[in-house]
Amino acid sequence: MATAQYEAGNLAAAGSMCDLALQAAPGGPVAPLVHYQMALIALDSTDLLAAWRSLLQAERDMRPEDAESLLPPAQLRVGEQHFANGDYAEAGGCYRHIVERYPTSGTTPLARYKLAWCLLRTEQNATAIDQFLAAVELEQPLEIEADARYQAAQLLVERGDFPQVFALLSPFLDELAETGPRVHALTLLGRAALKLDELKVAQQAFAAAIEGLSDEQVPVSALAGLATAQERLGQFGEAVATLQRAIPLARGETALQMQQQLTRCSLALLDVSTTDQEEQ
Repeated sequence: MATAQYEAGNLAAAGSMCDLALQAAPGGPVAPLVHYQMALIALDSTDLLAAWRSLLQAERDMRPEDAESLLPPAQLRVGEQHFANGDYAEAGGCYRHIVERYPTSGTTPLARYKLAWCLLRTEQNATAIDQFLAAVELEQPLEIEADARYQAAQLLVERGDFPQVFALLSPFLDELAETGPRVHALTLLGRAALKLDELKVAQQAFAAAIEGLSDEQVPVSALAGLATAQERLGQFGEAVATLQRAIPLARGETALQMQQQLTRCSLALLDVSTTDQEEQ
């Protein structure tokens, strides 16, 4: 009856029936399900403290197989509401509970990813890296996996750990080109590839980052990286074209460095042309 009232949207009536059920059989076999129902009612009433308390009460007495299927999604809802409210410590506590208590639940991959975000928002960057990397190892929707890889890569760049950035992003290059963090993630991959002298990968990553973007949208850093990869590969004509696109967008020292690089590439292109003519 309480479930029927709940599904009909009569939260007060559903709550009263749950109270009566617990009074009649406080330790009975249905008590865990009653506490679960009370948690759902509290969630719909945005009483997060009461919802979490009822979920923990249900967890204590519920059969493990029922707990595995019922509780993590409801606990995730509590975490999501805390997260939406900006209460990242509370949200992180909910997500961590799911990750640690229900490691094989279908809810756990998303909970681990959101736990990483809570740690990031509370400036626990070192731990956030570990959680983002762990989230990548679980089955995630493409957009979430791409963002998890990108967020971890950003934090690893701060450490200067370009080999791990490359290992994290390079196998996912094609997928990154289709997702939300496309431009920034591919630019990070290009930077790491340049550091490791993986010039073909760098060229591919930077080119994918700027593909389809107008000059108003394209990051100067991606154009600069592409020009550098092209120059180091001996593709001087392509580097000149890239720099000619980038220089009007650059400012200050960056623009000056690009102008010097344009001069260098133009001279190198002239030398190649002269050599070819002499050989003919």
